[in-house]
Amino acid sequence: MKRAATSPIQRVTSPQLTINGAKRIKLTTENNSNVALSNDETATNGACSAIQCSYKFISWNVNGLKSLAGKDVLKNLLDSEKPDILCLQETKLQPSAEKKFQNLHDDYVVVLNSCTGKKGYSGTGVLIRKDLFEQTKPTVTKGWSLNGASTAADEEGRIMTIDLPHCYLCNTYVMNSGDKLQRLEERTTEWDPDMLAYLSALNEVKPVVWCGDLNCARTEIDLARPKTNKKTAGFTPQEREQFEKFFEAGFLDSYRELNPGKKDAYTYWSYRHKCREKNLGWRLDYFIISPELKERVKDSSILSNVLGSDHCPIRFEVNFSGEKAEESL
Repeated sequence: MKRAATSPIQRVTSPQLTINGAKRIKLTTENNSNVALSNDETATNGACSAIQCSYKFISWNVNGLKSLAGKDVLKNLLDSEKPDILCLQETKLQPSAEKKFQNLHDDYVVVLNSCTGKKGYSGTGVLIRKDLFEQTKPTVTKGWSLNGASTAADEEGRIMTIDLPHCYLCNTYVMNSGDKLQRLEERTTEWDPDMLAYLSALNEVKPVVWCGDLNCARTEIDLARPKTNKKTAGFTPQEREQFEKFFEAGFLDSYRELNPGKKDAYTYWSYRHKCREKNLGWRLDYFIISPELKERVKDSSILSNVLGSDHCPIRFEVNFSGEKAEESL
């Protein structure tokens, strides 16, 4: 059942959304290492009185899950922040290695979406708190679920969408245009329009929270040295123009909604030249939201003190109290 279009968002004409035909995962906490594939419908979601209505999400480009998993930083983050869902990008795992990472933490169900075409490249993952899973029975979709969309999201493991009672949480690792901008055209003419169409199609059903490493600094205050990076991937005019179309369509940058003019707030620092020590960074990681969530946001912040990657985690909290859960597709 589609909700009434009461928000100011401008709906774009999008390819047919085919969730039922996509690769959907029905989770089981009993045997976490053998997650079953299913096309069954998600359990009917209830009202706020019966299910959780406040969520904390964290997003982090870990720049390789294998190296991070052997350290305490991931466990410490989960123990201290206790997020309902942790979204990971750039996991760099092969599909055959995913089973080794199913028990990253006793309190979380792990679902991974690895690149199938290139070793040690791209990939996303989500860690869902077990009690949240048991309460909401979420479905995780890998890939676009859009007819006619580019295949990069599917083959490179770049998108995962979690169907929660009150919103869709879309975890994304957007492609980098490359040192020589070799993927710039693909990103701006294929990826970005497909991503906007996908989010808009989801938003027709219920609100969207889109997070991840989106590989674009939106404005000049979102990187330390804008003047010398206008031909650098992540800050080219073409990328910024396409990225801005998400906001022109009505979606909101949750961090800037709460911190409209804050400078020196970055989520990525190159390993070179002591950039993190000097805070010569970029804000590439975001929680982008449907406009109707604006008044429900409790927090959108940068956890710059957490080390372990060239990116730091970002945190987002939202409260749906008083709202009835939307039905799924």
